[in-house]
Amino acid sequence: MKKELIFCLVYLSMSLTQLIGQGTISQNIYFASDEYVLDEPAKTTIAEFIAQLQEYSEFKITIEGHTDQDGSNSYNLDLSQKRAEAVKHALEDLGLDQSEIKADFKGEEQLAAQGIDDSSKKKNRRVQLTAHTYNYENTKELINLLNEENETTVSIDPRKEETIKLTLGTEIKIPAHAFCYEDGSSVDASKIVIETKEAFSYLDMIDNNLFTMTKDAMLETGGMIFIEASAEGQKLQLKEGQSIDITYPAQKPLKNMSLFTGVSSDDNDLNDGVIWEATNQEIETIAEEEESYFVQVDLSAIFDYEFVDSGKPTLEFDEMPRFPRPVREAFPPSKRLYDDEKYEEVYQKYVEANKLYEKDQETYDERLDNWKREVKARKQEIRKHYSDLKYYYTERRIQTAIKILEKKYQNESHDLIINKMFGFLDQKIPRIPFDEKYAIKKAFGNQTKNAKEQVGLNIFPNNLLAYDRSSTYAKSFYQIIENVERDIMQEKYRQGYVDNALVQKYVFSSSKLGWINCDRFYNVSPTQLTDLIIANTQKEEEHFLVFEDIKSVMGPNRYNGVAFKNIPKNKKATVIGFKVINNQAYIASQEVVIGSIKKLELKYEKTNLDHLKN
Repeated sequence: MKKELIFCLVYLSMSLTQLIGQGTISQNIYFASDEYVLDEPAKTTIAEFIAQLQEYSEFKITIEGHTDQDGSNSYNLDLSQKRAEAVKHALEDLGLDQSEIKADFKGEEQLAAQGIDDSSKKKNRRVQLTAHTYNYENTKELINLLNEENETTVSIDPRKEETIKLTLGTEIKIPAHAFCYEDGSSVDASKIVIETKEAFSYLDMIDNNLFTMTKDAMLETGGMIFIEASAEGQKLQLKEGQSIDITYPAQKPLKNMSLFTGVSSDDNDLNDGVIWEATNQEIETIAEEEESYFVQVDLSAIFDYEFVDSGKPTLEFDEMPRFPRPVREAFPPSKRLYDDEKYEEVYQKYVEANKLYEKDQETYDERLDNWKREVKARKQEIRKHYSDLKYYYTERRIQTAIKILEKKYQNESHDLIINKMFGFLDQKIPRIPFDEKYAIKKAFGNQTKNAKEQVGLNIFPNNLLAYDRSSTYAKSFYQIIENVERDIMQEKYRQGYVDNALVQKYVFSSSKLGWINCDRFYNVSPTQLTDLIIANTQKEEEHFLVFEDIKSVMGPNRYNGVAFKNIPKNKKATVIGFKVINNQAYIASQEVVIGSIKKLELKYEKTNLDHLKN
């Protein structure tokens, strides 16, 4: 949109401070008393707000509707909802997808000003727009935004023994007076800061650029943790002879685990990858034998689930109205070209044409606005059709899952088959048969060019038809599944079940801070090792190899192109590639059996942060 591009230039200086990483931009839209219809200044403010966001790779918008104190609570709650919806519809008219907008309304609960004067009330009659923005200058910045939920920062008293419990279940026991400064001097502060990161999942490892390999051997990990201590901004270390005790959960404990610590070098520091160094310290595993249970519960709610049998969605439109071109203004004839009689005749035609022009001018703006509204409505109908298709194919997946369940539920423990059902349904939905170009042609026909010029035909922001999971389109069915899972757990507890996640743990001590890894060497005969070359790579790409049956993430060797070196044959793995081009994120994902091919060329597609995490 030309208008949006102009506003981008106007607000460029405001945006420059937030171009890196992630941030927020806020804007209030104000309303008259008892009003929820947007006036022209409000529409302009919204357009300016959206214009700022064009500088970012990605954004999510939250909307909160508010009112002043006049009126009842219920009336104000309803009014704030209408205001929020009015702003939401305006954003959609500007091309935003519903998935980018989250709307809420508060009534008079959260006043911006407490007074009862007109000025205070005006400040309260608002919708607050907040954009959570992301910008990827390069691929490493994109990866750093993947996961920040595994970080914990706490303050402790270094003079006392402290136990810290982290987000993912890790416990760190710190003895009293355990720390000193890096020069060996004592810590006299009453509070020190402990910063930690847990890396148990592949997402955590990729986010922190952690590879499960030493310089010359592949490792299989039970999890990694980063610990750093500081006092008044100065880095601390453990005193000589002191150590901290670490316990973290292991869903499937592995034998022969030992402690590895992260070390840095001139070309590989802790912020840009970690080199693991073996300590030869064995790690104790606390585990109990896993018991099997045969669980049978009532599954009738699943079998009785009612499907919406409306058939495959179709997309139908009446012929698009013709673009309302304005009547051209008439120009008076010249007397030099006609005799008097002929001039009077021509001049009379000019007068009639001018009347038509003036009449057309009176209604043209309204006719043009109506035509543009029709274009926007048809764009919204295409979006709805795509959503309806996803719902339709989701229900077909559920029907398939139920048929599998019907064959097995009498002979298998229900906890096992429900887990299999979840695994089947939680796979990403394949691309559905949807042709955006065909849908646009069907909606606008020979008016497509005019629609593109006047309104724009970016149906899906960033041209992204995102993968979704079944739970997005079948919330009522997932609620049934969750209720069944609850019944299954109650039955297992009745049979004496003990949650093994509570008793399976790795326990060890460390005398060093930084990255710590619970690992074991994955030993394979040299004859069973091979290489996998990634073809036609670009400088800005980052690559990872994630194994299916081995808890291991590997990075490529970059000395001669991009290749994963000395990896075990016949193992299933996924090659993942990331890159950023013009601040747009791209991802490639390819499943392989190691050794089945020697060279692989990745195919990238546009993505956003949510899809990337999934």
